[in-house]
Amino acid sequence: MIFWNVNKLKSKIISKELSETNYFLYFLISTSIGCVEIFRLMMNDFSYLSFTCLIILGLILPIICFLANQYYKVPHFIEKYYALSFVVVIRFLVFLLLFVVASCIVVISISFILKFVAPEKVIFISQSLKYFSEQMAQSTSFLHIGQQLVVVSIFCLYTLMHYRDLCQKYAGKCKEEKVHN
Repeated sequence: MIFWNVNKLKSKIISKELSETNYFLYFLISTSIGCVEIFRLMMNDFSYLSFTCLIILGLILPIICFLANQYYKVPHFIEKYYALSFVVVIRFLVFLLLFVVASCIVVISISFILKFVAPEKVIFISQSLKYFSEQMAQSTSFLHIGQQLVVVSIFCLYTLMHYRDLCQKYAGKCKEEKVHN
């Protein structure tokens, strides 16, 4: 199984090197991640926004990818979709985590520098950070809604970009095979 390299996964899918067991494991792990996310939503403060974003990811993204799949006339949509979306999810979560860590480092660095340069600004910064964190914690705040919509949009576009590329390459390879036969 390939967990990180999307291009390597695409080439293995196109050359038909992945076994049925690999496709099943991609499906099983992807479904398990979805179940865990639904369970997490139900255990925390239930938010219709978070649930709607999950529905968008769970329904609309596969439909759009399926339409791309039909356009390029690529067979075995489900296998390819779950394999590719699993690797994209892993990469996306790692990049999101890195972004959050980098943002925290920047905020802490600015606070630390201001403590020595302009001590009177520290109170303003700490109050601003407190307000920002409170707004992000409320599932109905505009900041929280905007953050959710941006993250879901970026994830959908990232997945669609890779899936369309896979379909184009797969269709191109099928045309080459027909020409040689």
